Amino acid sequence: MSDVDSIAKTDATQTPPLITLVVAAFNQERFVREAVAAAFAQTWSPLEIILSDDHSRDNTWTIIQELAATYQGPHKVSTNRNPVNLGIGGHVNRIFELASGEWLVLAAGDDVSLPNRVEKIARLRMQHPGMTACFSDAEFFNEQGEGNSGSFAYFNQQTSVSFQKMVKGLGGYGAGATYAYDKRVLTEFAPLDRLTIAEDRVLPLRASILGDVLYVPEILVRYRKSSNSQSNVIAKDVLTDLDRPTPRANVFWKTLLDDINHGYAMGFIQKTQQESGLASIDQARTIIHSRCQSKRWNPFIRLQGIIGLVKALVAPKLAFSTRELWSWITLSLLGPLGPFVQKLHRSVYEARK
Repeated sequence: MSDVDSIAKTDATQTPPLITLVVAAFNQERFVREAVAAAFAQTWSPLEIILSDDHSRDNTWTIIQELAATYQGPHKVSTNRNPVNLGIGGHVNRIFELASGEWLVLAAGDDVSLPNRVEKIARLRMQHPGMTACFSDAEFFNEQGEGNSGSFAYFNQQTSVSFQKMVKGLGGYGAGATYAYDKRVLTEFAPLDRLTIAEDRVLPLRASILGDVLYVPEILVRYRKSSNSQSNVIAKDVLTDLDRPTPRANVFWKTLLDDINHGYAMGFIQKTQQESGLASIDQARTIIHSRCQSKRWNPFIRLQGIIGLVKALVAPKLAFSTRELWSWITLSLLGPLGPFVQKLHRSVYEARK
């Protein structure tokens, strides 16, 4: 029996740790009720629940206030609304400032945590004091709540991810929406930059610098695939930004390099680990840049985009979101001008909202 399989046998003499579960929302009025209800239904105690809104423009904040005011369960519930939109990096910084727990379980405002999610994480943490982050499997479901969109499973049967593997994956091991973190991933490092585009890559890498990143081979999160998903937006931004020296791409690469150097300076990793980690990051940046540049002029890649567009128009039910359709058009048909047109479109869209 593996260590993860035996988490139910945690020593009953240990004091149950206070865990903070955060529902982080932005413009998710359609789904935030379900996300909050899932947080309220958690079986673990003691549990602090923070419902945090990053200055939404819709009714997300109103719904959060209503749900918090009417909650009568055993958990401690508090709310937060950022006075201005802080973006992914700034919002995560604020969440960690507010949290009382030594561990934070993060949940997007459109995803659903299974009732035993926090309990599984808490018991695993009690068994493994050196654990600094953990992640699980996730089930995909769509905007209508139908759970037939597939699932994400970490196929490597190892129960932990080493620093070397995390670096090679640019922090992208496991489903980012399922992660929970030791608070030290922020207190031991610099705050996240406001331009951070992938906190679920930066924080896992930091966790691997500090200690052990463990995997729970069980579905603990239902991950919503929608056009309004924060996680979906983050993933697209990573793919479209990292191949060019944009401000957000520069922040991403610089953060990874700075964190590795800081880890060595603080004695969390050895000199050899620092050197190999920096080399892996530089190599990945070079490969991504050259690969994306070649794809822009590859006629076969352009043809794939055209086929995808035709599929979307002929079979709408099989198509992706409008945002993804727009990405197909700009990136596949406009070549290197695609990202510029996308950014221009986003700027106009935001100005009209």
